[in-house]
Amino acid sequence: MSSSTPNKHLKLEINIGDQLTTISCGHVVAELIKFIAYQRLQIPYTYPWLKQLITKRKELDHENKKESFQSEKHFRTAETALKNLDLILKSLLLEINSPSMPDEVCIILGATPITCKEVYRLILPATCHRPQCHSSLIASDQKIHRNVFRAVVTSEKLNEMFLNTLAPTNMFVFLKKRTFNDQDALLDTMMYPLLILAMRIVSMKTVKN
Repeated sequence: MSSSTPNKHLKLEINIGDQLTTISCGHVVAELIKFIAYQRLQIPYTYPWLKQLITKRKELDHENKKESFQSEKHFRTAETALKNLDLILKSLLLEINSPSMPDEVCIILGATPITCKEVYRLILPATCHRPQCHSSLIASDQKIHRNVFRAVVTSEKLNEMFLNTLAPTNMFVFLKKRTFNDQDALLDTMMYPLLILAMRIVSMKTVKN
C-alpha cells in the first residue's frame, strides 16, 4: 500500500488448526462472504433468515395473497439480491474445488471496483486435501467454521471498523488464480491498484498450526 493511506489496512490471521479439504475451504469462504454482506448492510437480514423470508413470501404468491406495490417492490429487490448472491457462491465453490484452486478471493464493496469503499482479501491456504481424501486428521466443517468465526467475531479492530456503517452498495467478487506455465493470473495486474484506492482494506489470511 502507498504511504498516503495509513491505518486503513487491517490484517487478520485465522488459524484453521487442522488440515482441510477444498470443499471445507469453499464453505468457509462462502460463509465469510455471507457474514460480510450482512455486517456491511448489503443484505437486510442474515443469509439463512433472508432465504427463509423469501421462501415464505413465495408461498404466499402461490396462495394468491395480494401485497401492496411497495411491499412487492421490496420483495423483488431482495429476491434478485439473493439470487445473485447464490449464483456468486455457487460459482465460487466450483472454482475453489477445481484443479487450479485460487490463491485469493477479493470482495469489493462500492459503486464500482475502481471507486470502492472497502476491500476484503481472503488469502486461501497454499494446499488443501481433495474431497476424496478421508483421514481422521482432517477437521469437520463445523470445527473449522468455529475456529474461523471465533477469530473473526473476537477481533476488536474488525468490530471497531464495523461500527462505521456502510450504506447498501454494489458487491464485486474477484479471484486471483494461481499461475501455470508463466501465464498471468486473474487480477494480477489490476488487484493492487484497486487496493490502493480503497477506503478500508481487510486481509484475512488462513494459517495452519
